Amino acid sequence: MLIVIPAHNEEETIQEVVLDLKRNGYNDILVIDEALSVGDMAFQKKCVQRMNQFREQQKTMVFCSHSMFHIQELCDTAIWIDKGKIQGIGESDKIVGHYENYCNSKKAYHSIREDILPNNNSENEKGSKNEPKVQDCKINTLSIKSSKGMELSSLTPLEDVVLKMEVEVLADGIEGNFGFAFMKSAEEPVASFLTTDIDHIDKGPFNKGDKFTVSLTVKNLAMRVGGFYVLGGLADKSGLLWYETKFSKLLHVEANKGVGPLLMESAWEVDQM
Repeated sequence: MLIVIPAHNEEETIQEVVLDLKRNGYNDILVIDEALSVGDMAFQKKCVQRMNQFREQQKTMVFCSHSMFHIQELCDTAIWIDKGKIQGIGESDKIVGHYENYCNSKKAYHSIREDILPNNNSENEKGSKNEPKVQDCKINTLSIKSSKGMELSSLTPLEDVVLKMEVEVLADGIEGNFGFAFMKSAEEPVASFLTTDIDHIDKGPFNKGDKFTVSLTVKNLAMRVGGFYVLGGLADKSGLLWYETKFSKLLHVEANKGVGPLLMESAWEVDQM
């Protein structure tokens, strides 16, 4: 049994949830409050290992977080709490969808945030030089190409786009997950593509020194306007610890006729009665 509180984590509300679980016979309870958003990579890796142990033992976790990805990956049931009141309880993916719709309805974008530096490297390279290296692989290159293999400097609606990264393995016996995303800024995803639930691709084990490419073809790009970054990412076997990321340069969608943020492939018909 896994429970998550994905909104404002009021202390009294969390205590009430934990006490209720204990009254119902759940004596082994792990309470996690934003553990995957603080500390260095070594600390986060220990947290993920401990959480996975609890999952394997079918024990109860109360996971408080604003990370929609981790909520969906970790939790069966979600409780959305806003200002001390429960807004929804149910399957985690459905509650996350309602929560994201609520958050998006309150946002307004006037321009792309200039918070991604040119030639941005992985998050690990920004940290302290003394920080322990815990990643199993690294991204050497990230590219965005057309279906014909041409490097893209802009995006065309309804065209196929190929996202590709070259990965180098840093240790033996490594298994992992891969991901891509279109981002409005460093913190605002528009669409994400992850291998955590994909079984037919090779996720290892790989050995130190191995190099390989990971490719994703996005069919009929639906975005009609705006500027976006492409993010490539590497995760551990569990898919919970994303230890390496790399951003592309800013890509703008080419001018086109229409209204609204999306352009969908469609076919008209008029049939006389």
